[in-house]
Amino acid sequence: MVHWNFPGAVPESLFVDRTHVHIEFFDIFGNKLGETDTGPSIGDTRLPVGQVEFPPSHWIGGPAFSVKLTASQRCGLSGSRVVVTGPTTTFVVPNYDSACPPPPPPPPPPPPMLRRFQFAFNSNQSDERVLLHKYDGGDTSGPNGNGLFSSYQIANQFIPPTVRIDGAVTTDGNSDVQTVYFRVLDPPDTAPYAPVVPGDDNLDTTLPKGKLYCVDAAGKRVDAVNGILEAFSNHDNVAGRIKLFLETSSNVSGENYQVEASFEPTFSCATAGPGGTNTCPRSVRFVTWKRVYVEIDRMFRHGSYISRPAAPGTVDVFVDDISKFGAVGSMVTVRFVHAPPSEPTSVPDTFHSEDHPVQLVARQVAADGTVTDAHLHIVDPGGLQSVYDTDPMSTASKTVAPFLRDGAGVITGLDTADFFVPGYGPTGSNGKTAVEEVFAAAYVELRVAAQDVREIPFAPRWPRDYENLPRVLADKWLQNAVSVSGDPLRLSLPNRMHLLAGNMEYLQENHGLTTSTAGGNFSWVYVGRIEQNTSAFNGLLRGLDPVKVTYENVAHELIHQWRVNLSNAGHCTENAYTADGTYCRMHEAWNAADPRLASHNAERGDGKIDLHYKTTSAGVDSEYVTIRRQTEPVPTN
Repeated sequence: MVHWNFPGAVPESLFVDRTHVHIEFFDIFGNKLGETDTGPSIGDTRLPVGQVEFPPSHWIGGPAFSVKLTASQRCGLSGSRVVVTGPTTTFVVPNYDSACPPPPPPPPPPPPMLRRFQFAFNSNQSDERVLLHKYDGGDTSGPNGNGLFSSYQIANQFIPPTVRIDGAVTTDGNSDVQTVYFRVLDPPDTAPYAPVVPGDDNLDTTLPKGKLYCVDAAGKRVDAVNGILEAFSNHDNVAGRIKLFLETSSNVSGENYQVEASFEPTFSCATAGPGGTNTCPRSVRFVTWKRVYVEIDRMFRHGSYISRPAAPGTVDVFVDDISKFGAVGSMVTVRFVHAPPSEPTSVPDTFHSEDHPVQLVARQVAADGTVTDAHLHIVDPGGLQSVYDTDPMSTASKTVAPFLRDGAGVITGLDTADFFVPGYGPTGSNGKTAVEEVFAAAYVELRVAAQDVREIPFAPRWPRDYENLPRVLADKWLQNAVSVSGDPLRLSLPNRMHLLAGNMEYLQENHGLTTSTAGGNFSWVYVGRIEQNTSAFNGLLRGLDPVKVTYENVAHELIHQWRVNLSNAGHCTENAYTADGTYCRMHEAWNAADPRLASHNAERGDGKIDLHYKTTSAGVDSEYVTIRRQTEPVPTN
């Protein structure tokens, strides 16, 4: 509302009870006398003088004549202006209050807070991974540095794995002690190969939903009864607090668990939402995972075996074939590698290696007829720091003894030039390599195993008669193992997988080998043979990318260590689960008489690693599921 008293001899005032009002003054002839704006506050507004205020003497006709005043107000700070006019001696804009729509009514006060239960980590968060077994006491990965994936998993070595699930009860925003009921749900399997089902598809048939329990005020364990756990929100005598514990499967990976809460034992909240939807609070989803540590040994590309024992301080080291290191007289950097004897001894020994610049010295014959064989001459002071020697085998086959000696190889700093590298393939957007991804689909995490020496001596090619050489050699260079007195084969540490990249063996079509032993499994990948067969004119895989063929073969051999397809020597005759016309990567071995030869071989270098999944009358047939169900530790002999 705008009020204006008829002006007297001195400037008068307007009283404006609206904010953001624009006022214009006109004489009886319609000439604008002045204008002004009120601000964001209510109060008196002086009449203009000059550009700001017009005294009465400027008004034609004097005080007896009427004067027009126009007032406008914005309907809100950004709305359109509404203009009202009227003559005045005492000016009142009629119906000004109705010019703008009335402000909206204030929102109703919020209803009082009802009784609520909330999980500390609820279904809006990403999955929490549960480690089935921690087999490496020195593993400090994870958010708490204890080797576990999740902060909610109880840090112990007990079976079964157990997670803690926290929650709180409030009434009108205040902590409250109430009875709450809980049950475990089995959400749908999220693996890409799994069929689409609403849930209840966990693979552990003996414990599909784990075991849910809490601890009462007396410290006594209280288990769920008929799948329902009754708990009170006063854990540790703290009002409103609830702590639950869930034991998961101890051997199956990829199991899903989610805890649901209700204030009623009938869980009426499960159908209380619009259209009967579930409104019960739910915890984060817990998913079980396995973890294996892979020890990777890489054969030198350029090197040879030590031919004579070399003690610490030695500067002239003799090898089988000096030509493998380069031209005589040249200088190269050489890494010497040592493994303890293949048969345990009473003398403590360790894996070790060291690098030295050496000069390649040719065979020499002195004037007196003394012969000095070709050798490596260490040029830096001090010579060798540790012992490097041959392997005095006594019980194992003597035919493999030459391959069990220590060795030396050329080091340039470029792994692919220095070693036969197995490789895991390219890293995808999810941070996993191609080999890691195929195991992650079975809910298995691959970790690099700790080891002191990652190289093994160079061997040109293994002869046909050396059938047990891959096994004995793999065992000698396995560091994640323990020795047993009187046994030449050592026992692998739990959940360790041994992968060795070598040159080649006598069979042209053989690109890898996986074997079970009494103490563990090992996989050889013959990178040298793969490179030959992808490049040679008559190569079985001519034209394929050797890097892709190699890491696909790595996946193939490591999957063998999980005892898949036992009825067919680890292979299958199935297509990939993707149904894109490609083979399962564990497809039967290459056969020259197979009419599918061309397409089969081409897929061995396409960079695609998928396994099969099918349902039969006997159940699910899939390498993924076999791995998920396999009891740890692996290997399971």
